[in-house]
Amino acid sequence: MNADPHVITNFRGVTAMGYTSGPAMDGQGNKYIVITDIRVYQGEYTGGEIADPNSAGATKSAHARGTFVEI
Repeated sequence: MNADPHVITNFRGVTAMGYTSGPAMDGQGNKYIVITDIRVYQGEYTGGEIADPNSAGATKSAHARGTFVEI
């Protein structure tokens, strides 16, 4: 509660976050409780893109707009 759900940076838009939990069983019959979270971002993201693959660390800004899902 009252936490910032953003894990990615350089993002402008809205974010939704949800948690799931439930039982799971592996192939050996061992039981587990699995807890996951999912985050959905809708808006604009600005990240790095390799400008020149032959030079170390050379980047330029890359922009993307849409819906992004992080599991």
